[in-house]
Parts: sequence; structure tokens; C-alpha cells
Amino acid sequence: MNYRKTLFDNGIRLVTERVAHAKSISMGIWVDAGSRDEDENGRGIFHLIEHMIFKGTKTRSATQIAKDLDAIGGFSNAFTSKEQTCFYGRVLDRHLPFLIDLLSDIFINSVFAEKDLELEKSVVLQEIHMMEDTPDEYVGVLFDEAFWVGDPLGRPIMGTKESVTGIGRDDILRYVSRFYSPERVAIAAAGNLDHDLLAASFKP
Repeated sequence: MNYRKTLFDNGIRLVTERVAHAKSISMGIWVDAGSRDEDENGRGIFHLIEHMIFKGTKTRSATQIAKDLDAIGGFSNAFTSKEQTCFYGRVLDRHLPFLIDLLSDIFINSVFAEKDLELEKSVVLQEIHMMEDTPDEYVGVLFDEAFWVGDPLGRPIMGTKESVTGIGRDDILRYVSRFYSPERVAIAAAGNLDHDLLAASFKP
């Protein structure tokens, strides 16, 4: 069996699958927090955080993040669900140290700059408009709202136009501080990797 798991003292979980014949590695940081965890005024905030986290850290600009990934043929993305948020990337196996450093940096050191927040809020508002104009997507949102009446699971993951517009930088920092805690974090990786070496890279 190629699956291995390490539970760090601070509660972070690391799960890997070694695929020896692969020449690449995919790795993601999963947070047990999604739209069901948002309060009434914070609808859509985890999806907005997903957008913001690639917009720059204390040492990397958004442009630098994109250029560095392009330079090694890497790929990164993120997604938000009702119960989880994930930030992930894929690189050739020899570039794993870079991917570890990049994902760790954006997860721990993102600055959530005010100027980027206003831009990304406009992007999310466009996404909401597009979703509402796409019947096969919008019907799923309406179904959830009707099925989970009064329950957080019925809330749209992207939030509403009103809630997204009202989100500020302090709200984002408050949610990150509250929900992005070690016991809610799992790191998953698969590919041509060594579990013990990867664990040593993340060991607190």
C-alpha cells in the first residue's frame, strides 16, 4: 500500500500516495472550512479568500507567483466548497521543494491587500452574474436553498451580491485567524515523492 499519513503535534495532517512511475507531483492544502461556516454577514467570504490568497505575500507579488510557476511549467489553482477550501499545485517531481515553499508562503503569508480586495470583489460579482445567467448552474443553487431551508448548507458558495460587496479586509483577517488553524488543515500529495522527506519539510 502506497498511502502514508503523519499527524503533526500541532494537529496538521499529511497524507501521501507514492506513484513511483509518475514524473510529477500534485499537492494541495485543504482547510476544513467552507460556506457552511460563514455567518449571515460573511456569505461568500471563503470563496473570496480563495481568490485573494494568490494575490501576493510578504515576499512575492501576484505577478512573481505566476511567473515563477510558468518558468517551471507548473500549475496552481484553488476551489471552495460548502465544507472545505483547497489550494493546490502540480509540478515535475524535481520541483517539489519550490511547490512546498510557494504553497506554504501563500497560505501563511498572504497580505490580502486592500487594492486587490476591491478588484477581486468585482471579479466575484461578475462570477455571480454569470452563474445566474447559466440555468444549469443556477438551478443547483436554487435547489440547495429550497432543500436546506434555514440551514447554512443552503447558502450559495459565492455568496450574494450584497454580502460580497460588504466584505472588508478586517473580515477576511478575522475569518483566516479563526478557521485557518492547524487542526483544520490537511496536506495531501501524490506522485513520485518520499513521504518522510515531505514530512520533514512541513514539520513545525
